[in-house]
Amino acid sequence: MYITGTNRPKAGWRSHRWWRYVGLAVALGTLVLGFVVTIRFRLRYETQTPPVAALVVPALRAYQPRGWSTTELPLSETELGSEMVSRTLRYDDFTYLHFRNGPAEFTIYVAYWSAGKVDLRTVNAHTPDTCWGTNGWTATEARDNFRGFTPGTRTAAGQLRSFVNGGTMQHVAFWHLLDGRAVEMWRYGFPKLTFMWRLFGKEHRSLGGEQFFVRIASSRPLSEIWSEPALQGVFERLQPSGLVVSGFNPAPE
Repeated sequence: MYITGTNRPKAGWRSHRWWRYVGLAVALGTLVLGFVVTIRFRLRYETQTPPVAALVVPALRAYQPRGWSTTELPLSETELGSEMVSRTLRYDDFTYLHFRNGPAEFTIYVAYWSAGKVDLRTVNAHTPDTCWGTNGWTATEARDNFRGFTPGTRTAAGQLRSFVNGGTMQHVAFWHLLDGRAVEMWRYGFPKLTFMWRLFGKEHRSLGGEQFFVRIASSRPLSEIWSEPALQGVFERLQPSGLVVSGFNPAPE
């Protein structure tokens, strides 16, 4: 009786332990399956749905305003020079386009960096204030906090310059955009201390955002071509970058 009685509790205990192992195995399997499905879905989502901002450069390349000729320009006059620029800037994508319609002409240069690709100093160190100056251009006029001309698109805060090299004049506006808004700068490409204080304080997450550098240049004062339909069409395609603030009113082409 004693031996029989002691065997029964042991059998029940083993049975209970077996079901507990089954439950743990099912729970673990469910967790693993959920993890795998989540990762596969996330990878598929990220692959098939790139950030909207990444579509800006392809949209500009495909843009053909009516009545204007469009030419894609190299970053350098030589293939080696272009490769060196690419290695230095480490952008994900860029385009450099020249638009012309009779005497009206302008160039648009846009470079794009995906979130977390480069430090903002890498982008900020290569503005016309530094790069053009080292290539023989002299600034004759400088305006900070440039937000566009009227009539036309109102932009985030940028920089307006006039440069001369020999007998050639170029009027330039440029913007550095981080996480959908302009990097506030002093003259010659140095970020304002108040802007940097905010980034390293409450808004430190913005440091890992997408970045754009946008430059518009023309032999004519930009105020004379600002309302041109072709340039307004460029601004329309730049909207996802955060460049356009308000006042965009596309004119018929």
